[in-house]
Amino acid sequence: MITENTLLNGKVQLRQPKTGFRAGIDAVFLAASVRQKTCKNARILELGCGVGAAMLCLAYRLGDMSFDITGVEIEESYAEISIENIKINSLHNKVNVLNKDMRRCDFKGFTHLIMNPPYMEVDAAVLAEDTRKKAANAEIHGTLSDWVKVAYQALQHKGWLHMIHRADALPRILKTLEGKFGAIEVLPLFSKEGDVANRMIVVARKNLKTPFKIYPGLVVHDQNDDYTAEAEAVLRHGAAL
Repeated sequence: MITENTLLNGKVQLRQPKTGFRAGIDAVFLAASVRQKTCKNARILELGCGVGAAMLCLAYRLGDMSFDITGVEIEESYAEISIENIKINSLHNKVNVLNKDMRRCDFKGFTHLIMNPPYMEVDAAVLAEDTRKKAANAEIHGTLSDWVKVAYQALQHKGWLHMIHRADALPRILKTLEGKFGAIEVLPLFSKEGDVANRMIVVARKNLKTPFKIYPGLVVHDQNDDYTAEAEAVLRHGAAL
């Protein structure tokens, strides 16, 4: 069964399966990590695009700028839904999807790459029964190293890599990026004030050696479980992080 949902306060229409892996605010935060000023004539690739949530939010944020976005998705049913979502958002002239295994593609020359890789290593994951959800949650179709290897190949020199991941994965991510990406910037995301960060945005650039930066984090919910003003700006109004 397919549900009809929206993101960015109704500006992006999103069809997705009622069960299994479902897109949410992680996709919106990932899209918000890409700054418009870097995207003139951009060629953007999303690895593991699912039903297209992140790339559709990014396309909305870039508006009338000159750009194109390609998503690659290994699960056929998700790829088919993402194609439908592109059509219903009237973005077929700027966004397209490939139903392929990213590890078997020869991507090159992209200016930006966004990705929301599986958060769990297979040995550490409690796997869901739904095979598509398994692949979204655990590194069944490639390890984090595989994702970064594909990103490195796909990006042009000094190209931008944008990733959202679990905050406790930072040591593993930094080790995986070493020797390939620099100018690494980390933005922690906190569920509530005083909590330990549970998500983070990581931005890095291919072949640069600029020093590592970590920014003050963004708190998503206030004590009443409403979105904070900062989160509201991103999630409802398409602001950049």
